[in-house]
Amino acid sequence: MKLPHFLHREVFYLIGIILLGYLYFYLGGNFIGDFGDPIGQTIPNKTLLAEFYNKKLNILWNPLNFLGMPFLADLQVGAFYFPDIFFFSIFPPFLAHNISVLFHISLAAISCYYLLYKLCKEKLPAITGASILALTGTFLSKLVFLNFIATLAYTPLLLLFTEHKDKLGIKIFLTTLIMLSAGHPVAAFYTILVTATFVLYRNWGKAKIIFEIAYLMLCSLLS
Repeated sequence: MKLPHFLHREVFYLIGIILLGYLYFYLGGNFIGDFGDPIGQTIPNKTLLAEFYNKKLNILWNPLNFLGMPFLADLQVGAFYFPDIFFFSIFPPFLAHNISVLFHISLAAISCYYLLYKLCKEKLPAITGASILALTGTFLSKLVFLNFIATLAYTPLLLLFTEHKDKLGIKIFLTTLIMLSAGHPVAAFYTILVTATFVLYRNWGKAKIIFEIAYLMLCSLLS
């Protein structure tokens, strides 16, 4: 079967590598990141959020935590992050958590593959770099923080969009909006900072002129 021109066979290889690489963590019914936060906070919050939505209940308040706590105002709940709402509405809690982690790591890896392929025009370095991103410290060290993983997963996608100028503003706006709803503002700040630095580096010739003009204007104001 012939694949669409934009879908490389290496993407399926990459997904297979990720599933195999994290097999140890979810083999035998376990869940990825079984080290603390998921069982005590992330999975209960997202399961409760999905239940509230399914039953059309008020998401402003969580009456089940201590004597009641704000729910919508808790950024880590990710009250408007639709991928996790979908996963936890359809699948059992632990399975939904595993699917979400693997989905976001795959999203980051696939975006990274296309970004590297765009930059170097070679598939082997692209899939190698994407595999390293997916299977090493960037995500492996954050397995207990689903919100962090979900937010950081959009970094390669934003970088990829900056390399394609077609409807760039809309793509950046929508992706940033989704990323911010994932529930980890610190990771979102890192992503925005990395994206801005990447754009500055890739367009240094134009940026240099802007800096020089700004410097001359500042000097004239101070003189």
